[in-house]
Amino acid sequence: MVKLDDREKAHQHGLVLLKRAFPGISSSSEVIAACRKGKDTTQIATARIERYLKRLDKMLISNDRASQRLLARVSDVYTIDTSDRALVAQLGKSLYELDKKTAIERGQGGQFSEFALVKESYETLVLDKVSRQKESLQRWTSYLLKNDGGYPPWFRYLAVRSLRKMGNHDQDQANYSKRSNATLNPFPELNAEALGFVYRALSGKVSHEELRPESVEDFRTRLGSFKKLYG
Repeated sequence: MVKLDDREKAHQHGLVLLKRAFPGISSSSEVIAACRKGKDTTQIATARIERYLKRLDKMLISNDRASQRLLARVSDVYTIDTSDRALVAQLGKSLYELDKKTAIERGQGGQFSEFALVKESYETLVLDKVSRQKESLQRWTSYLLKNDGGYPPWFRYLAVRSLRKMGNHDQDQANYSKRSNATLNPFPELNAEALGFVYRALSGKVSHEELRPESVEDFRTRLGSFKKLYG
């Protein structure tokens, strides 16, 4: 039996994490296409994922035009589609209703205009929030593409995929709410130190004491979740 060194063990562990985090990844169209192009017929899930990540990483490094297309695609999928005017109007109405509720709670409801009179300004507010949302996502993708932290492909992939699930930060729970297709808030703030901690934790290099969980079960749960570790 071939004995794996620490780096290879961490790499294989990372592939298993991806398989658990995204159950359908090994049979996704992207992974199947990567295996076909590499003439790889393996049915081992982690080997298929590895083939895909190698092809993806090579493309991002060697083909600037392709990488920009991919980043643009990620931005389109992860952020609000502002070309959908009905959605923009709906989100504008939601912001209006939230402001109106706050005004009523403060005893200022009588001063609030009808939505029809302020519809355009609220839709402009939606566009502004989406712009900031895109900027926050770009900070992540640019940082991970530049890869000053020297992270392996599996971790960078996990980070980007996990962002799509991360909504508002709950400081008390040290976690993030679920992100939906209608979430207007920016993506989590990029913190290089926190990201490094998550990588060490997922690589098995963080102790029980360092994580300070509420229980052993909480410790195990956090070790399997990017957003809970980053929270």
